[in-house]
Amino acid sequence: LSAKESNESQPLFSPNGKNLAFARTVDGRSQIYIATGIDLKSAKAIGDAKSVSRDPAWHPSNEAILFSSNSGGRVFNLFIYDIKLDCLIRLTKSESNLMEPAFSPDGRNIVFSTEVSGSKHLFMMDFSRDQASCSKSAE
Repeated sequence: LSAKESNESQPLFSPNGKNLAFARTVDGRSQIYIATGIDLKSAKAIGDAKSVSRDPAWHPSNEAILFSSNSGGRVFNLFIYDIKLDCLIRLTKSESNLMEPAFSPDGRNIVFSTEVSGSKHLFMMDFSRDQASCSKSAE
């Protein structure tokens, strides 16, 4: 699937199997991409190209992708990209790195890891699609 010169990882099919989210490193920065099927050549980058983004996770509705990014700062926070609205929503404003997010099967909760006193711990937060306003995705 990948070209010889590409650097891609963290592949994840959407729940309906029609799209693929993955991380691609370009110029030393990992970004999240969405491809239709397995056509990586037509993949679209989501998020802030000046930051590092990782850990994609599909919403069970197939309409959004959750991920970790250091956009807007040095630490990783949680962001969601709404595919239908083509917009990016920042979900958290933490001073600690929030990583490896995942949705609950019903899409109402998000679980993620963060480091506390040198050890990784899991946390959970409620999620509602109405909880944050959209800003146009950086391309």
